[in-house]
Amino acid sequence: MAAESSFRSNVAEETQKDKKWIAMLKDRSTVYVKPGETFSCTSFPQLKFKPNELMGFWSSRNPTRFPESSDFESGKQVMVFPTCRIATDDVKFSGAGYSWKKSATKIEQPIHTEDKKDDEDPTPDITSVEYEKTWPETIPTIWMSPPRTQVAGTGRLRLIDGQQLVLGTEDGFALKKLDANSAIVSIAGEETRIPLDKIASIEFPTAK
Repeated sequence: MAAESSFRSNVAEETQKDKKWIAMLKDRSTVYVKPGETFSCTSFPQLKFKPNELMGFWSSRNPTRFPESSDFESGKQVMVFPTCRIATDDVKFSGAGYSWKKSATKIEQPIHTEDKKDDEDPTPDITSVEYEKTWPETIPTIWMSPPRTQVAGTGRLRLIDGQQLVLGTEDGFALKKLDANSAIVSIAGEETRIPLDKIASIEFPTAK
């Protein structure tokens, strides 16, 4: 029988939205994480990821910004700012933040505002982000691989704190039990009991 862990609700533990970091997993699940050289999931402690094992990463202070598929021809990772997209092969993560080389490829610069000269670049002149100090407006969405659509036939469990767990993939989350009080999901050899009052909705996987 798999070990069972307690669900850690981000609503109860962290009411300041600006301190949350979101990771999109390869199956398109989105979970809150503590970033670093290794990313740890705050609600499911058994989940730990190297950056290249994730699909995307961003601050909950900002909307998710998406790349073009062709961007990945210029680099293994793509950072999407409001004013441009930057491709690079060398985003380096630490416990304090992440950085990249100034020589990274700027793919597009489409935005100019009326109060700026036409030749003035509004892109933030930065090559690093500090988790606790960098202004939200200058924090990009980082894509470690091209975004993919959700696999047909899978389900989704949405939590009230904004996390979304894709159900029914081979190595991802699985719904093991549902009753009047809670849902039990399993992943990485452990089961987690989630109270129903922490769940916004459940879409069940379709039979294969």
